[in-house]
Amino acid sequence: MISKKHVIKLIESLTFLMMFSLLFFGRSFSGVYFFGYRLGEFIVLLGLILYIVFFKIIKNSDLKNIYIIHTILIFLFILSLALSKENLINTYIFRASLFIWVVSFFYFGRTIETKFENNIKYIYLLNVAIFLNYIFTVVYFPSKFVEFFQNYSDKFDFNKAHMTVAFYVIVTFANYLFSKINFGKKINNLILFSMISGLYFPIFIFKSRGAFLSALIYALYYLYLVKNEIFENKKIIIILFILFFALFFISSYFVSDSNIQEEAGITVVTEIFQNKDTSATFLSLYVQDSRLFSTDGNINWRLQIWQDVFSQAYKNNWLIFGFGYQDIIPAMNNPDRSGYDGTNENVHNFLVNIFARGGLASLSLYSLLIYYIFKSSKSKNSFILYVIPFILVSLFDASMENPHFPALFYFFMGYFLKTINNNSSKINI
Repeated sequence: MISKKHVIKLIESLTFLMMFSLLFFGRSFSGVYFFGYRLGEFIVLLGLILYIVFFKIIKNSDLKNIYIIHTILIFLFILSLALSKENLINTYIFRASLFIWVVSFFYFGRTIETKFENNIKYIYLLNVAIFLNYIFTVVYFPSKFVEFFQNYSDKFDFNKAHMTVAFYVIVTFANYLFSKINFGKKINNLILFSMISGLYFPIFIFKSRGAFLSALIYALYYLYLVKNEIFENKKIIIILFILFFALFFISSYFVSDSNIQEEAGITVVTEIFQNKDTSATFLSLYVQDSRLFSTDGNINWRLQIWQDVFSQAYKNNWLIFGFGYQDIIPAMNNPDRSGYDGTNENVHNFLVNIFARGGLASLSLYSLLIYYIFKSSKSKNSFILYVIPFILVSLFDASMENPHFPALFYFFMGYFLKTINNNSSKINI
């Protein structure tokens, strides 16, 4: 007979396997069909189930206040459906309320029984995976995987910039925690961080300004938190410097799809920056007819959507409780905003999306929920380090409106937070 301990261990192993697969393949994997439904739809359903399952576990724990706020958020959702007389069988309402259900993955990660330091095999796997993911992203993506997702998923898509940021943050943050718990691994962590950052920063620059900005702020804050480890040995500074810039220039060749030529590194890096025109668009804002515009097309597209959401909410009395979950957000009914394939309905800012769906009431509750999670951490700096890049990249992208990204965000937030609190004497800075 299989013991309870073995069942729990099996569930944890399968959970990590699923999370790693989501991290590696992103949207393609969440679109894989099981019994006629996509994995992403099961993720939303699992969020609801987890909320119910963890009721007895959480009500007497330090997560009680977080769970209560989450419950009020769900109550507002139910009230909105009741007032609009919406049919609960309509799956769209759960898709539109995704931000409510995925929070439950935080409880799941927070209650993982196996100690972080005993899951060293997962940390090794993550590090191998992120280097393999670089090859898949920049050098060669195996056709066998493409064929698989074309046959069994609703779509095949290469990982978006926000997923690359998620991969980068989760792996390097796991290494950071492991180095804090195991002091002998400090130098290894710094070397790995330099290598991973050197390889991935050209990808961030090329793919998305939002991704680049969030990754840059994360990396700077990361270096600030490990400054003592860096300055303990002056020689390590030289090693880290050489590693980062050597891999950065090499990676720039591959990312820009140029042939490797001696002494062409600076040109390639310059081309990458120019390709996204990163520096030219930060100060491109101007006001006309009491409306904010940008000379940059991508930024302006987002600005006009966000302003329409707020103006429509004001005109139609949606400010407090929002538009609801029964249909597409009215600001996205404009055909010019539906994207190349005509299917986009995301406002590309998760806070604006929460406001549009649930109004100031839901946005305030969500902010309070995040605050109480932050308050429960025994190392505020470590918590901020993990959360900031996810929040920043989601202010300019539709990342939180896809089930795989927030499921990863909340699950690892819970798992890392438990590790931080269990090792607060070593991690707290």
